[in-house]
Amino acid sequence: MNIPIGLIRIIVTVFVLFATPVTSVVAESHSLKHVLLLNSYHPGFSWSDGEEAGVIKQLGDALPSANILIEYLDAKRYPEKSNLVRMKNILVDKYHGKKIDLIIALDDAAVEMLTTYHAALFPDIPVVFAGIADFNKYAAKGRKGITGILETQNIKDTIDTALRLHPDTREVLAISDMTVSGISAQRALKAVMPVYDDRVKIRFLPECTFEEARATVAALPRNSIVLLNSYATDSEGKTLSTKDSTRMIVSAAKVPVYGVHENRFGDGIVGGYLLSGREQGRRAAIIGLRILAGEDGGSIPIEESGTAVPMFDYQQMERFDIPASKLPEGSIIINKPASVFTTHRNFAITITAILIILAVAVSLLAFFIVRLLQARATLRKKANELRFTQYAIDKATDQAFWTTEDGHFFYVNDAACRTLGYSREELLKLLVSDIGPAFPLDVFAEHWRDLREKGAVTLETLHRAKDGRVYPVEVRANFVVFDGKEYNCGFATDITERKRMEQSLRKSEGFQRALLQTIPDLVWLKDPNGVFLVCNAKFERLYNAKEENIIGKTDYDFVEKGLADFFQKHDRMAVAAGKPSSNEEWVTFADNGYRALLETIKTPMFDDQGELIGVLGIARDITDRKKAEEEKINLRSQLQQAQKMESVGRLAGGVAHDFNNMLGVILGYGELALEKTDPALQLHGALQEIMNAARRSADITRQLLAFARKQTVSPKVLDINETVAGMTGMLHRFIGEDIDLAWLPGEAVWPVMMDPGQIDQIMANLCVNARDAIADVGKVTIETGNVEFDEAYCAHHYGFLPGEYVLLAVSDNGCGMDSETLGNIFEPFFTTKDSGKGTGLGLATVYGIVKQNNGFVNVYSEPNQGTAFKIYLPRHRTEATGLPGKKMEPPAESGHETILLVEDEPAILEMTTKMLERMEYTVVAAKTPSEAIRLFREYDGEIHLLVTDVVMPGMNGRDLAKSLMSMHSHLKCLFMSGYTANVIAHHGVLDEGVNFIQKPFSKEQLGAKVREALDKDAGIFFDRNRLNPAQPGNHRPADVGPAQNTGKKTRLP
Repeated sequence: MNIPIGLIRIIVTVFVLFATPVTSVVAESHSLKHVLLLNSYHPGFSWSDGEEAGVIKQLGDALPSANILIEYLDAKRYPEKSNLVRMKNILVDKYHGKKIDLIIALDDAAVEMLTTYHAALFPDIPVVFAGIADFNKYAAKGRKGITGILETQNIKDTIDTALRLHPDTREVLAISDMTVSGISAQRALKAVMPVYDDRVKIRFLPECTFEEARATVAALPRNSIVLLNSYATDSEGKTLSTKDSTRMIVSAAKVPVYGVHENRFGDGIVGGYLLSGREQGRRAAIIGLRILAGEDGGSIPIEESGTAVPMFDYQQMERFDIPASKLPEGSIIINKPASVFTTHRNFAITITAILIILAVAVSLLAFFIVRLLQARATLRKKANELRFTQYAIDKATDQAFWTTEDGHFFYVNDAACRTLGYSREELLKLLVSDIGPAFPLDVFAEHWRDLREKGAVTLETLHRAKDGRVYPVEVRANFVVFDGKEYNCGFATDITERKRMEQSLRKSEGFQRALLQTIPDLVWLKDPNGVFLVCNAKFERLYNAKEENIIGKTDYDFVEKGLADFFQKHDRMAVAAGKPSSNEEWVTFADNGYRALLETIKTPMFDDQGELIGVLGIARDITDRKKAEEEKINLRSQLQQAQKMESVGRLAGGVAHDFNNMLGVILGYGELALEKTDPALQLHGALQEIMNAARRSADITRQLLAFARKQTVSPKVLDINETVAGMTGMLHRFIGEDIDLAWLPGEAVWPVMMDPGQIDQIMANLCVNARDAIADVGKVTIETGNVEFDEAYCAHHYGFLPGEYVLLAVSDNGCGMDSETLGNIFEPFFTTKDSGKGTGLGLATVYGIVKQNNGFVNVYSEPNQGTAFKIYLPRHRTEATGLPGKKMEPPAESGHETILLVEDEPAILEMTTKMLERMEYTVVAAKTPSEAIRLFREYDGEIHLLVTDVVMPGMNGRDLAKSLMSMHSHLKCLFMSGYTANVIAHHGVLDEGVNFIQKPFSKEQLGAKVREALDKDAGIFFDRNRLNPAQPGNHRPADVGPAQNTGKKTRLP
C-alpha cells in the first residue's frame, strides 16, 4: 500500500508538535537483575531452543532491563559425565565473584549439574527448572531454593486419540533412545501400559543403530502405529537433530507416526497431545519473576500440570483418512489447504487494498497520534537501556575493547584500563599492537579478515601492561557492523591462574603418561559409549595412528564392522559382569601387518558415586606362547602315534611269527597228503584248496612281517632311478590305460642300500592305491630327488633324523583323504575300500619297509585334492655295486647227506623231518640246542648240514652254529625263522653269504635251499662285527638280543 509522501510529512509534523516528554517510570522502577539461563543442549536443538525463546520472551516483556546470560552444556552431543564436570569447572571459574540473581535450568543435564555440585556451583542462588519429567532423583541431593515446572507428557491421551482414529490398530511401537530424556519417556509409558493390556500390544524399540531402527519401522504391519518420543542418539553413540531423526523415522514408516513433543511437529508426524518447549520456558519464566520479586523459591510448589496441546498435521490426516470431526476439541491443525484469499491472491489484494484505504481514510489521524505517543515513550526507554548497557559494560569484570579496522581503540571499559594500568585517554590513543605483542599491524589485518568471515573468534594470546608485565588472556572477539562501519567488539579475561593450574595438571599428567607409555602391553581406556579417551604407544601401532587421532573415535573408525562389534561386545560383557573379563582375539597390527593373538583383560571403571566412567583394556601378545603350546601338543601327538605304531608292529610281528609256524605245518602236511592222494579223487581238490588258502595266508603273514620290520631282505646298493625306471612298464599295467603315469627322475640321485624287492613292494602298493583313488581318468606322478634335513628341522618333526636322504614321491590327483583317515592309513587291516577289495596291509607294508630301512614317510592329502606320499631313504655313502641278475630258483633235488635239524616247535620239527626224508636225506632231529649238541657229539657218522631255527630257548641258532663249528669246522649251516630282524642282523638285514629260508616254506623251496647250502663252501654264514649287539646302529628292541641262557624262548612283542 502506497501512502502519499505529503500525508507522511503531516503525520511527522503532528508527532513533533504534540509529543511531550514522558517519563518511563516502569523501566526505571526496576533494579538491574542478572539471570543465568543454563541450556542443557546446544543452539539449534529445537526443543531447548523453544524453551529458551519462551523464557527470554516472558522475561523481556515483564522485565526489559534484566541481564540474561546464556550458557550451553551441549549434553545431547556429549552426554558423558566428564562433560558436566568440565562445564562445572568452566562456570565456577567464569562466574566467580559475579552477581547472579536467578538461574533457570532447562532440561536434565543442567538440573543434574546444579544439584550434584550445588556446594561449588552457584550455592544459595535460587533455581527454576523446566523440561524434566521427574524431580525426585534430584531432590535428595540437597540443593535448596529450587522449584520449577515438570515436563508432564500426556502419553495416555495421545494413545487414546490414536486408537480412536485408527480402530484397527493391534500394535504400538514406542521409540526412544537411552539418554536421560529417553529413559524418562520409557518410564512414563510403562506406567500406563497396563491400561491397554486387553486392547493393543505395546512394545519398545530395542537399543539399535539408526539404520536398524529404519528397517524395523519399515517392516511394521498395516495395523500398527508408531509413538515417537525422545530419540536423537543410537546404540553407536551417533546423534541426529530432532528434525532429522523425525524425518528418518517418518520416511521409513508406512503407518501413522505420533509424537509427544511439539518440536517434531511439521516434519511428518500425525500429531498428538504435544508438549510445547516454548510454553515450558514461558511458565518457568513466570515462576522466576515471582522469585525476582522477592518470593522464596523453596516455598513455591513444583508445577506438575502438563503443557500438552492437541495438534495435528492436515497433510498426514489426508494421508491416513482422518476426518477433522474426530479430532479432540480445541485441536490445532497445520498445513490446511490454501484459502480463497491465497487462491485468488491478486483479486483479493486489490479488494483488500481498497477496503484498507477506505478504513485508513477514517482513522489514520487518530492512529498516528497514538503511535507517536508510543514512539516517544519507546525512544525514552531505549535511551535508558542504552545508558544502562554502557554502564554495565564499563563496570564488567572482563576487559572490553572496541577497535576499528586500522587497529585503533574506539572504546575501552574500566576493567581494561585498570588491568593494563593506563588511563582511558591514554589507552584510546594506542593501537592493538601496543598492548598485544602477538598482533603487529600485518597480523592484525589477517585477524580482521578472519573475524569478518567467521563473525566471532575465541583465542588465547598475551597482553602487555603499561609497567611491562606480560600476562595471558582469553579473548572473545565479535565482528559488529554499526551505522555502516565495522568494529571488533572484544572481551578479554586474565587467565594467569588458570594457566598455572593447567601447567601443574600437565606435569602430573606427564608423569602418568610416561608410566603408561613404558608398559609393553597395549593399554587403552574407552568411555561408556566406546569412545577412546586415552591409549599408549603400543596401542597406537594396532591402528597405525597417533593417540590424538584415536581419542574421540571408536573401533568402527579403524577396523571392519565385524571386528569392531566383537570388541564392543566384550566391552559390554565386562560392564555387565562388573569385574574384569578376559578373552583372546586375533588382530592385525596396522603399522606393519603383524598378525598376533592377544590375551585381553577388560575392566569396568567407576567413579566415587558408582557411576560408570568407562572400560580399561590391557592386551598382551601371546602368539609365541600359543605357538609353543600347540607345537608341544603336536609333538606329543606324534610321539603317541609312533609309540602306537611300534606297539602294533610288535603285536603284528609276534602274531605273524606264531602264524608262520602253524602255516608251515599246514603247508608241509598238505604237500605230503597231496603226494599220497590220487588227483582224480575229490579229496585231492579239497587238499589243493587248503594249500591255496595257506599260501595266501603266508602272503598276508609276509606283509605283516614287512610292517613289523621283520621281513627277510637282501639289501643291495641301488640307483633308485634305474630301479623305478625298470618298473614303469609293470606299473602302467597296474594302473590301467585311463590313468597317465608321469615318471620324473631327479638328477644325480644318491644311491640307497636296500632290497630291490622292497622297492617293488613300495611302488606296487602306492600305485595301486593311487589307481583306486582315481574315479575315471587321472594322473599318477613318480619323482625322485635328494633331500637334506638339519637338526633345526628335525627338532620340529618327530621321527625325522638329520642327514642326507633320497626322496621317492608318488602322488595322484584322486579323491584324497580327510584328517581322520590320514591318522589311520598305516595301521594293519585299516582300509577304506569296499569289502573284498583290499586287505588293509598295503600301506602298512610300505610303512614297515621304510622303517626297516631307517627311513621315514610323509603323507600330504586333502579331500578332492589328491594325495602325495613322500618317502625318505638314507643315502648310502659307499660306492654302489652292480645289480645282480635275477636267478631262477633251482628245482628241489634229492640227496644222501646227513642233516642235523633243530626246531623247538614239535609240529614243524616233525613236518620238516618228513620233507627231508622224502628227499632221501638222513635226518637227525633235535628239539633243543642242548639236545642238538649232544646228538652231534654222539653221532657216529658225519653230519654235513645244520638246519636250525634262529630263536630258541637257552641258545639261539647263531650260537648253536658257532658251538658245533668249533667241533667240526666244515659244518655247513642253513638258518630258518620267521624272525630275522634284530636277531641275525640289525633290522633284519642279512649279510652276504648267509643261507636263510623264510617260514613258511614248501618242500621245493626247502629242497632248493638245502641243496644250495650243501654245495657252498662251509663256514661263511655271518659277520661277527655286524652281529655284535654292542655295535652302534644295531637298533634291536630292548627285549631281543643275542642268545641268553634264560631257559625260555624269546619272543618279540
